[in-house]
Order: sequence, then structure tokens, then C-alpha cells
Amino acid sequence: MTFFRRLALCLLVLSSLGTTVKAQTNCQVLNDSCEYYLCKEMQTPCGKNGYTLGFGYHYCLKYQDDRGYSDAGKDWLYTVRGCLQERLDELPSHTMCIDLKKHAIASHYQCYIDAGYCDLPLSDKRRVLRTAATAVFNFDVILSGLKILGKCAQEEKVVW
Repeated sequence: MTFFRRLALCLLVLSSLGTTVKAQTNCQVLNDSCEYYLCKEMQTPCGKNGYTLGFGYHYCLKYQDDRGYSDAGKDWLYTVRGCLQERLDELPSHTMCIDLKKHAIASHYQCYIDAGYCDLPLSDKRRVLRTAATAVFNFDVILSGLKILGKCAQEEKVVW
């Protein structure tokens, strides 16, 4: 069998596996879990550097540790976790990885604001920012963060 025939056969098998996974997978949004991101990765595989594993799942796990947060902060984390998953779930399963990432990161602003980030105690805001600080090398994340801080300043809430 020639190289190209083998390649075509492999692609055919892989594409049929991808279709099977997408058809059988229904991801459930869970405010108290990060498993949604693993399910979404099965639907739209983008790899360890893609949004679902490299960002969504990674930071979801970091924020799942709510020790040190006030009760308001814990409620906020719970609400934001569900909101971010819901926004990601709005996308069709065939969405390209780059578009998925852009949509998901853009949704952070509204989820954070709607959940009441600006009303959090200062200690919770600082904890959220410290955790997010490791993502500062992503330009879209920086812009989203600045928009959030700007909105809080506009509302005359303590920013940090």
C-alpha cells in the first residue's frame, strides 16, 4: 500500500472516530466541577495548549480551591464557573479551536461582571487577580482584565 493510500485510510478512520465522539458526547455544565472542560475537549479536540485544557480546565481547577475566599467570593466563583461553561456551550461542536478560544476569553468579562466581581471584598479581588496573573502573557486575557477593572472603577468600586 502506498504512503498516500495509508494516509487516506488513517484520515478516514480518524475522522469517523471524531464524528462518533461528537455524536455521543453531551457536555453538562456543572458549577461545582471542572469536568465540563474535559468533555468539551472530547467534542472539539484542541490539545493541551488549546482553550479547553490549557486555559479553561487549568484555571477552573485553580479557582476550584476556594480556601481563603469569603462566602461572597465562594458564591462568585461558583457562579462564574457555571457562566463560563454556559458561554462555551453556546458554540457549535464543530467550532475551530482559535474561534473557540476567542469566544471563551471574550466571555470572561460579562461573566465576571454579571456575577458581581466589582462588589467582592478587596481580599477576594486580590486573590482572583493573583490566580489570573499567570495568564498575563495572553493579550486577550489582559484586555479582558483591564475592561473588568475599568468597569469597577467606573462604578466607583475599589479596584484592587
